[in-house]
Amino acid sequence: MHGMRMAAETMTEQAQIVQAEVKKLDEVNVKYKTAADSHRRVKVFKEGDMVMVFLKNERFPVGTYNKLKAQKYGVYKIVHIINDNAYVVDLPSSFGIFCYF
Repeated sequence: MHGMRMAAETMTEQAQIVQAEVKKLDEVNVKYKTAADSHRRVKVFKEGDMVMVFLKNERFPVGTYNKLKAQKYGVYKIVHIINDNAYVVDLPSSFGIFCYF
């Protein structure tokens, strides 16, 4: 009986320590987010705006991309707004990729 009570007290203390650490982590994460968001530029585009398109290799079908291929593809028109951070861009069909960004 005595050993079980000690084990229960130890588990309770450990749970409290873990909860305190989780609370500290949450507070620190809020600080990190605030610092990161201070550098963030929020830009909302409208339909018809012209935007520069940068494409990474993940956007292309397998075997169609090489490292010497251009990453800046030019200025294209926004055709449709999905939400504040997602747009449909009027890309040429020769790219062979989806036009959602």
